[in-house]
Amino acid sequence: MMTQESPAIPGVGRKQTNYLLGRGFTESKRLSDQHEVLLKAAGGYIPVPLSTKCEMLEAILDVGTGNGAWLLGLRQSGIIPPSVELYGVDISDKMMPSKELVRKLGINLQPGGTIVIMYPGEVPYDHQTEKPLGIDTAPGRLFSAFLQYTASAGLPRQAVATLPKLLLEAGFDPESIAITTKRINLGSAEPDSDLRPASAHHLDFVLELMCNLTSFSQHGFPSSEDPIGWEKLIDGWREATEAGFFYDLCILSARNPKL
Repeated sequence: MMTQESPAIPGVGRKQTNYLLGRGFTESKRLSDQHEVLLKAAGGYIPVPLSTKCEMLEAILDVGTGNGAWLLGLRQSGIIPPSVELYGVDISDKMMPSKELVRKLGINLQPGGTIVIMYPGEVPYDHQTEKPLGIDTAPGRLFSAFLQYTASAGLPRQAVATLPKLLLEAGFDPESIAITTKRINLGSAEPDSDLRPASAHHLDFVLELMCNLTSFSQHGFPSSEDPIGWEKLIDGWREATEAGFFYDLCILSARNPKL
């Protein structure tokens, strides 16, 4: 894969490759932090009841495995038998079409097996009032711009609303489809002081990515050539993090009914 360096911005690590996420030490550390944050938010390695007993499990596939922290931690946790095979498939700058992905997972999932899909919410919330942060706030601007970016890049961020329908079309048991919403805290909203530094920085890649895009400057978003504008935006993000805010972690699960 070709590598390239992008302009650095204050307080945020450099993007080191043309992969959607960097591959250097800074990004590896952020992915590890993100793993810890998501693990706590989800409530553990397996956030939903499995439709088959652990001793009957044959294999687990992690799609979008990142740096493999979830699979490694799952193996080391001892909550699944050593005989269970673990597989990880990463995703590059383009994700597979969600409809085709769900169909293929349904075909390859063992009868009675469980599929779990976790995806982030699209709105930041004030941790005191639990009301959405406005578009005039730094988190509101960044979340909105990132949503626009992912839509323009063909990433199925907005397609998550259709996931239950896609699961039905793929043949999953309709009575087994369940959606649970958890909370991902940032900064002072995180009650665990040991986890607070990780929670404060696990979204730094959003700051970094949006700084390196110029297409959003026409919508009042600072360009990569506007260091003053970016300094103000980053200051606003840091202030909001210190005050504490959160966003949703949505967990969708379903069972393959084929027996």
